[in-house]
Amino acid sequence: NSEFMKDSLSTAITKQGIKVFAKSVNNKNNSLLYDIDLSYGTLNSKANFYEIYDSYGLPFPGFLKESKIDEKYLNLGLTAGSGFSGNSKILSGVRFESSNSPGSDSLNRSNLEIHPRYVYSKKRLNFDLGIKYNVWWDKGISGYNLYFSGSASFELVKNKIWIYGVLDGKNNFMNFSKLADLNPWIHPKTEVKNVEQPVIARAGIKGKFRERVSFNIYGGYYEYRNQLYFYANNSIPTSIYIPAN
Repeated sequence: NSEFMKDSLSTAITKQGIKVFAKSVNNKNNSLLYDIDLSYGTLNSKANFYEIYDSYGLPFPGFLKESKIDEKYLNLGLTAGSGFSGNSKILSGVRFESSNSPGSDSLNRSNLEIHPRYVYSKKRLNFDLGIKYNVWWDKGISGYNLYFSGSASFELVKNKIWIYGVLDGKNNFMNFSKLADLNPWIHPKTEVKNVEQPVIARAGIKGKFRERVSFNIYGGYYEYRNQLYFYANNSIPTSIYIPAN
């Protein structure tokens, strides 16, 4: 086993991309509602690392290792539906995300989310009920997730105080670009996994006293799977701070 000390002057991350979108502006009941967005981006990351033996904690002379990754990322989203009976809407959302894994030129990691939902709003009551069906592919392996997705709010004091609740779930598609946004020192060869949130639950009360004074008091419960954490490894005597992945 070996660890790597990051040369803090050697990192270079270059991102390029384009995004287009279109959205309906007619909010009248019984009108067609749509929201479309498409983005495509590329990332190039290159960094140098000195190899350090765990047993001695000394730099290994002559072995400055270069590591790099070239990544492509496609993100396509579509929501469409219509209102009816004055207070209701039926909407269906689809989002497809895809990226290549390190060492591959093909988009071999993908995630498809289908999200039909019913939205109701009348006087003080609002709620949004639906399901999320999620299919993912990762380097030849595939699977699926199914989540309930709902939220509701009730206006206790008109234009002043609301109580609300949320119960949701999500499979967050991850790639190197998203991880680099969280930690620019991440190793380009880090294995990337989606972060699943099987339970997202929150309930609370919110409101405002004046135009510039508001509050939001809530409690929640969240579950994460495959969450990646970053920490500093200062156990090796040759370096005070060693970013780890």
